[in-house]
Amino acid sequence: MDNFNNQQQPSNGIVMRARYILGNEFYLISNLFTKEMELIANSLSF
Repeated sequence: MDNFNNQQQPSNGIVMRARYILGNEFYLISNLFTKEMELIANSLSF
């Protein structure tokens, strides 16, 4: 059981890091998308 837990630890770290990186990517993309939508909305209102 201890051996199993020791094996799980590193992969959990990798998953957490991947989630963190993906979260950052998603945040940046959604930020850009929001800015694009604002620009489109502004150009339509004129």
